[in-house]
Order: sequence, then structure tokens, then C-alpha cells
Amino acid sequence: MYQRSAIMMIVLSLLIGTCSCGSVGITGETIDARLLVDLTVPDHSDISFQLQWYRISDQFPTSLKDASDMMYMVGQEVTLEGENIDQLSGALLSVRLIDLADLTGKDYFRTLLIEEDYVYKNGRYLNAEGIYREPRSADIMGARRLLDNYIAKAKVLLFSMSYEGSVTKAVRVWSMEIEELAYRCDFELFQIKPEALPGNDTQELFADFQPSSYGGVLAGPSLANCGYLFVQGKAEKAISDISCRALNKGCRIIGPDADEMDRSICGGRTSPPPKTGDFSAGESVDLVFDYIFADPEDKPLRTYDLAVACLLTSFDMSDGRVLHSYHYQPSMRSPEFALVHLLHAYRSTHR
Repeated sequence: MYQRSAIMMIVLSLLIGTCSCGSVGITGETIDARLLVDLTVPDHSDISFQLQWYRISDQFPTSLKDASDMMYMVGQEVTLEGENIDQLSGALLSVRLIDLADLTGKDYFRTLLIEEDYVYKNGRYLNAEGIYREPRSADIMGARRLLDNYIAKAKVLLFSMSYEGSVTKAVRVWSMEIEELAYRCDFELFQIKPEALPGNDTQELFADFQPSSYGGVLAGPSLANCGYLFVQGKAEKAISDISCRALNKGCRIIGPDADEMDRSICGGRTSPPPKTGDFSAGESVDLVFDYIFADPEDKPLRTYDLAVACLLTSFDMSDGRVLHSYHYQPSMRSPEFALVHLLHAYRSTHR
């Protein structure tokens, strides 16, 4: 009887040890969104832009709950370091705190593993046809053991920065600090460059064309790594042609002549050829321009979590005028997929 009890206690202790070890997983980590903000704006013109990014951590102080859902201003509560940053004084930051677990669903770990395979070019789940296959159940369970506890405890601090004004000198932001939140972040690339762009034509353009929507996306194979400019509206006067070009290195427009790299990144999708001939007055206009993101060295964008496409749309009018509309499209990976970097780093150091 005593021997049987002793054996049961040993087995129980082993089970408890195994469970407790597996339940801890990754802990004590802070993740900042990796930004690629290369924004080109019309010089000497009033502009406005809005950018979002985040920090994920399981170490936020409990007092932070009282400081969430608040507004802060650059030049007052928000301190920037960089070049010509005084031009951003008055920009507003809204901050919100949410639970990381609220962003993860039932297929999260499946998608996370495919995302890691894509971002870091592991090729683990990519077949010969270039299609991602389902991860093994054992791989999904392994990721769960590493991240479940972190996801249960971690929170996401969401930042939204909005600015209205003008930029006449190139701005480079190195870091941002909000003392009240004990927040400091160093940015990999955050710059705003003024250029001589025909930004003042936008108001006149909208008298001839009523746009209804623009869009874009940044993600891995779960969605697409292509962005898009979706121009939909109605011509008030005759338009003979519409074209679009990228203004920054962070993106470039692709079409039927896209090179092999563009096609591989975008899964073979290319934008349809622009319509030729006149758009008659009152005719609906529905065009899609695809663009891809690339880092400043023109390598495929994979590890960045936020990028901005700067686009200039030109409308050739039948009366000979050329009207322009400048705009930008920020795209951000969902915060929960920033754990790709955490998972990959842990695996790289624990092989």
C-alpha cells in the first residue's frame, strides 16, 4: 500500500511539473510595432494625416489603466526627438489600452505559424506550387504552449497620431516619449518629406470627380502583401484618362508589366490596364491600382508592422487640364500578429 502511494505521488509530481513548465512559456516581453513611415507631402500646402501603431507587453503597470483612453499633444505631454520636429507641435495622440486576448480567435495560432513562415522565409509550410499548407497539429500545440500564458496576461497600448498643418522642411522623428505613461519608443524610420507636388489641385478636382473610397492593406499570406488604391466615384465632367504613381520608396505601383518579384509577392495579381478614351459626364468610375510595399533598399517588406503608401492620382480632363489629387494610405498588421517576431526570436535562441 505504501509503495503504491509513493509511486502515485511520484507520477503526480511529474505531471504537475510538466504542466507548470508548459504553462509558463514566454513571459516578461515588450513588443513595439516596427514602423516604416516614409511620408511625402506637398510643400507649402495644408495637409493632414493619421497614423496608428502599438506596444504589446505583459508588464504594463496597473496604474496605466487609469491613463488609457486619453489625449496627449506633441509639444506638451508628448516629447519628440529628431530633426525639424517643431513642425509637428500640436499633433494629437489618442491612447487606448485593450487586452491582447480580445484580438485572438480560434484560428489565430494556425495563421500565426503561416505568418511566421512568410515573414522569415522559413519555407516550412510552403509547397512547390507556392501555396501555404496547413501547419501540423503538433506545431500549433507547440506555439500554444509558448504563447498562451503571455496572451492571457498581455495588453495592447494603441496609439493614434493625427496632424493638421504644413510641413516645409524634412522631418525625421527618432523617438517619442510620454512621461505620464512611462512610454518611450525609438523608431526605425519615421520621416516626412515635403516636395513640390500639385497638392492645390485637389479641391478643383473634386468639383469634377466625386470619389467615394480609398483603401489598402498590409499583411502576410493570411490576407495579401499587396496594397491597393480603390478609386470609385462619378465623373461630373469628361475625363480622358486616370493614372497613379507612387511618391515614396515604401511602395510602387504595379500593372500588367510587373516584374517577377512583384508578381511573386502579390500572388500573381496585377491591376487591370487603365481605361482609355473619355469618361463621359455622369459616368461611374471604378478603378483599382495595385501597389506593393518595399523597404528603402527595395527588398520585399516583411518584418515591418506599419507602412505608408504615398500616391498621386492624376486626372487628364478632356478640355486639356490635368488635375491632381495627393493622398496617402497607411496599412498596419493587426497587433496580435506582432507575436510573430516574439515567437521567431524565442525559437532562434532556444534551438
